[in-house]
Amino acid sequence: MIDVYDPRDILIDQYAFTAVPAINRFTGSTPGKEFLLSYHSKEATLSASGRNTTMVLNKTTGTISITDAKNNTVIDALPRLMVLPLNGQGRGVQMTGTSQVFEPFTATAANRVLQDIAYQTAAGTFTVTVRDEYDEAKGFTTLTFTGDGNVQVTYRYTLKQPINPRQWGLVFSLPDGFNKLSWKRDGLWNYYPQDQIGRLTGSAPAFSNAPVSGAAGPADQPSGDWSQDRNELGTNDFRSTKMNILEAVLEASTAKVKVVSEGTQHIRSWKEKNRTKMLVADYSNLGSEGFFRSHASLLDQPLKKDDIMEGSVHLQIIL
Repeated sequence: MIDVYDPRDILIDQYAFTAVPAINRFTGSTPGKEFLLSYHSKEATLSASGRNTTMVLNKTTGTISITDAKNNTVIDALPRLMVLPLNGQGRGVQMTGTSQVFEPFTATAANRVLQDIAYQTAAGTFTVTVRDEYDEAKGFTTLTFTGDGNVQVTYRYTLKQPINPRQWGLVFSLPDGFNKLSWKRDGLWNYYPQDQIGRLTGSAPAFSNAPVSGAAGPADQPSGDWSQDRNELGTNDFRSTKMNILEAVLEASTAKVKVVSEGTQHIRSWKEKNRTKMLVADYSNLGSEGFFRSHASLLDQPLKKDDIMEGSVHLQIIL
């Protein structure tokens, strides 16, 4: 640690260094006999079971779920595209007006229509490609499931209308019990206070003992850290975007869902209608908060009609 003091002996900066650099490398496993998939087909469903996980495709509705060996649901729906506009649009972020009720700004792309579902079975992989269209974009998502509990998700969408986005990526739906987020990430600095929501490593609970806040924040002086203040989406720490992740884990009592990345993706989780939502974003900016907007706008990446949004998400199901 290096602490920097000014002439008044006031701490003004801190740095943390490691003597040996950390090495982050993901090595995919090659399916062997223990990772081979077994397939079971019914009239409406096709399931692929590996070592301790099963992926089920409903061939009629196109829905997908992943369960563990005890039939506990780990992922309960197809990922959905999110193309979130800057929150200066619509009602904005102002705290004035006739109503102080502000809906959560978490909407995925609108009016999804499934157009085509294709799947391919192999000894060690089960691949499903879903072509779909939204009001904002059209394209496809491909999920490749392997017997060792890995899921590789790729997507490519063409915009149907221009937008200056806040974030875009895929939103995954998990059951209600996934209430702890942990992460490692690259940051602008190498040291952050341990109660700072942007710290390089940490874990965050979805809930805390703090009362649920309204749009203007807590009604009474909180007794704990600001990071533990919460609204209906979860605590500030849980639902804030973690930028440039190397890995992130959503954890329940029965399973963990791990996102493995290379510092170029961003994750945000929140609670919604008795579910835990997880956005894995391939683009995220600093938003439209008024005081900081002039600086944040330098990082904007406006998209035009027919621009392409694409990415790849690597998930590991850990039981």
